Amino acid sequence: MSGTLSLVLGQARLSLADSATFRALCGVADRAGALGHCYLRNLPEPADGADTYSREELEWLRPYALFFLPDREALTLTPAAVGAHREYNARGKLTVRISRAVPEDKTRDEADTDWDDIVWGIIEEVTERSGDGSDSYLCFESLSIVGGPGRHHASYDPAQGEEQGVDLEIVWGGQEGAG
Repeated sequence: MSGTLSLVLGQARLSLADSATFRALCGVADRAGALGHCYLRNLPEPADGADTYSREELEWLRPYALFFLPDREALTLTPAAVGAHREYNARGKLTVRISRAVPEDKTRDEADTDWDDIVWGIIEEVTERSGDGSDSYLCFESLSIVGGPGRHHASYDPAQGEEQGVDLEIVWGGQEGAG
């Protein structure tokens, strides 16, 4: 079981960083550039020890993907075999929040349609990599949109500015012999 959660989070980051749609969203050409927009558990701390981000800081961070474990069912172990040395299958959930600033050069409908297409492109590309036999990518059982795709407006939180976001829940599992 040692390292299972960090392995899963790392594989999920690589699955997203190798998505051509995510790279285009970030305006980068390669995996290293895309990984610069992927954060584990938290975004970088706000400047000068502030409690919240300024609008400028959030606009600088966007687009980004934030990978985190949910409060429940982040990891479940079930016995794979009974014996002197028991082996376990690991299964769990993780959430990926993807966010971007709303493009100013598009109408509201154009921006929303564009965002829906980006989200779908990312889902398709990440799903294609699941179970491809590579140890680099996360093999998962399901991927669900659990929040969005939608907008947050400045009137909702003035510090946040206008953004579009989506929360994806990934159920991973079947890692035999994790213990």
